[in-house]
Amino acid sequence: EPLTKGPLAGSKLDWDKWNSMLDLYYAKRGWDLNGIPKKSTLKELKLDFTIKTLEGIVKLSE
Repeated sequence: EPLTKGPLAGSKLDWDKWNSMLDLYYAKRGWDLNGIPKKSTLKELKLDFTIKTLEGIVKLSE
């Protein structure tokens, strides 16, 4: 649905472009496609002590 007010009135979000940019954003930060940090990222940031706890909540990618 297009915006109805403001300088961008009539503009519409391109969801394909949004999702592509979001995937790139996550990849640049070492996160998986769900925005969850990868094990390797946690280790690189010296946060490996959080891995066991996080694995009890979510599935972590290598």
